[in-house]
Amino acid sequence: MTDLCHIKKTFFIVTVCVVLGYSSISASFIKKVTDHFAQKYGTEKVSTEHKLFIQSIMDEMGITKPIDIRYMNYTGLQIFGLYNAMAYLDSYLFISKYFFTKLTPEEQRFLIGHELGHIKQKYALKNMSLLYSLLFLSGLSSFGIYRMLKKKNIHKVIQITTAVCTFAICNRANLIAWTALRRSYEKDADRQSACRLNSSQAGVSFLNHLDELNTALSVKTKYDYSKWWNRITATHPSNEDRINLLNSYSGKI
Repeated sequence: MTDLCHIKKTFFIVTVCVVLGYSSISASFIKKVTDHFAQKYGTEKVSTEHKLFIQSIMDEMGITKPIDIRYMNYTGLQIFGLYNAMAYLDSYLFISKYFFTKLTPEEQRFLIGHELGHIKQKYALKNMSLLYSLLFLSGLSSFGIYRMLKKKNIHKVIQITTAVCTFAICNRANLIAWTALRRSYEKDADRQSACRLNSSQAGVSFLNHLDELNTALSVKTKYDYSKWWNRITATHPSNEDRINLLNSYSGKI
């Protein structure tokens, strides 16, 4: 009996060690992978002055987790604009160096607060989880249709065509749902920055001349909001919608 208890204890300890070791290796591996992809947008660390400025905003936002803060490289500037910032995978914050020369301190606070809002709420993780879940459901629906037609001895070409069409239609519907959620995340990030930092009017000021600022690098607006399909599949609300929302917070702060 004593030997059996000893074996059980040994097995338990070994299992715990294996699980912890695997978790440690997995965490390290994931960190290396995310850092590899993050290098696409920049590797240079921000200056001490800028880091302290951002840290003070993190404190106001109630964020205690460590964040890797870097300057955007040319690739990041081309994608996101000359005077912008970007949260990446809930662990990184990329900021343009020009960000600090053109925007007012209050506009800087609003934009950094917006990106920190994404990190605080883990929106990147939620986005990825939802996206893969929707893709899985599309595939499952398509396979279910295929199996049903196969059991009814429907012609093979019709089986495959119907399954592919089902997958395509489901993906379109999923795209609308996914982008709607992403737009809600953007609005919530605006709300967090406006309410926690009292920066709603700074946000309005920033959005009012965002297009003008980006013109310096020939960065074009991703979406033409005059087209109905763009309005329901855009990942970001229009600047007009965001400005109206920020104005609605002004009297409540």
